[in-house]
Amino acid sequence: MSEFRLIAIAFGGILGLSTVEVAAQAGDIAYCIGYANAAVNHSQVARAFDGCQHFIRDLPARWSLNYIDHFRACLPRFGSGRTALEEQARIADLTECIRGQ
Repeated sequence: MSEFRLIAIAFGGILGLSTVEVAAQAGDIAYCIGYANAAVNHSQVARAFDGCQHFIRDLPARWSLNYIDHFRACLPRFGSGRTALEEQARIADLTECIRGQ
């Protein structure tokens, strides 16, 4: 096999891996955009109910209105299941405090 062909195959493999990595990062970003939007929406709803105020006070990061903070917290955790657990906890807290009204 010629040296040129070996280089072309190697370069193609590198490009292929790069494409996979970029696609994975795009998935991370898309998921984290949705995660951050949901977190801010849940935080806004929680502020409308007196029964939710203790959650906001006791867990300020979970109930932050700062989209960027939620987004940045999501990125390194994507795929670990930790973001899903956090979202489930936020929904459970919100459900509890709304029902208590």
